[in-house]
Amino acid sequence: MNSALRPSYIIAAALVLTVLAGALSWFYLGGGETSSVKLPPPAPKVAPSFKAELKPALQPVAARPATEEPAMPQNEFLSKLTKNGQKTKLTADELKAYLLENKGSAESLLIASRISGDLNLLRQAAKQFPNDPRVQFDMATRGESAAERRSAIDALRQAAPDNAMGDYLSALDNFKSKNPAAALDDIKQAAAKGRMEDYGVENLQGAEEAYQAAGYSPLDAKAAAMSGLLLPQLTQLNQLGAQLSDMQQGYIKDGDAASAESVSRSALAVAQQMQSQLGHQFLLSDLVGVSMEAKVLAGIDPNSVLDASGLTVQQRMDQLNQMRADIKDLASTNLNMLQNLPPREVVSYFDRAKLYGEPAAIQWLRQKYGQ
Repeated sequence: MNSALRPSYIIAAALVLTVLAGALSWFYLGGGETSSVKLPPPAPKVAPSFKAELKPALQPVAARPATEEPAMPQNEFLSKLTKNGQKTKLTADELKAYLLENKGSAESLLIASRISGDLNLLRQAAKQFPNDPRVQFDMATRGESAAERRSAIDALRQAAPDNAMGDYLSALDNFKSKNPAAALDDIKQAAAKGRMEDYGVENLQGAEEAYQAAGYSPLDAKAAAMSGLLLPQLTQLNQLGAQLSDMQQGYIKDGDAASAESVSRSALAVAQQMQSQLGHQFLLSDLVGVSMEAKVLAGIDPNSVLDASGLTVQQRMDQLNQMRADIKDLASTNLNMLQNLPPREVVSYFDRAKLYGEPAAIQWLRQKYGQ
């Protein structure tokens, strides 16, 4: 079950590796949408116009000629990860030193569970550290049973009441429990919060430390951490968007324009918060948010005005098409580029991805070495 949460979508270009290539083909997690840049046509019946705060499109990046610095021989471990999409799991024995060094802390148990795939380590962390939001977030997105996930969602909302992610996960759970009114209330609460956190950077750092404790070089530890990063929340957020889109279309079919508009507002809030809060860190987060917004706008009259600037739905759809093209362009960075760079530059790329986000790191790579 949990293997499904481990596609190579991790930091889309995380090694500019399998991730980006896999991210674009998978980005809808098997949910029916492909990586095509074309967006769905508008529905025949439409809801009335309404205002929505929108996110500007990404700007294309101009690459500059490669530097004169000679390429180094390929890093064998990095090459293997890139070519085979291989993920590097650690055994209990290999993780022992890391757990001992960190005295079985909440983070060390969480990271050990992610790297080994052993949910019992995560359950141990949840039992020992019930108020740790990172632990409860992982249990909410990786738990095996609905009851286990629901309990963790409630604990996450209590431990991190300012994090909208708990409300969105609760909304999806309520949709699945056939309680749409509670789901929409959850989304309303989330929209009032200015923070949406998935703890991805912290998990990257922890994984690097675990691999180094197991004897990996700093470079190989960074590569292994990037290639194995789990982002299961994107599956849930994608499902939440699908639920809202279905509800929107149902109201449109029934001729209930007011309800369709209300649901559309809720769906756009989720999509745009994903783009603004998570998109700067991971390309795939932005891509899922863009696609979610496009699905919602497809059910609205293309000539409808969205905001005070006079932007129409069709114009916004054009922007979203461009944003998806820009993401795909970033993702197309030569998969061999990192393998042939000096090790110190590869380390810099990984560090920049953590500090500034994947899109910025790829732009830096392309501007410095071209393509």
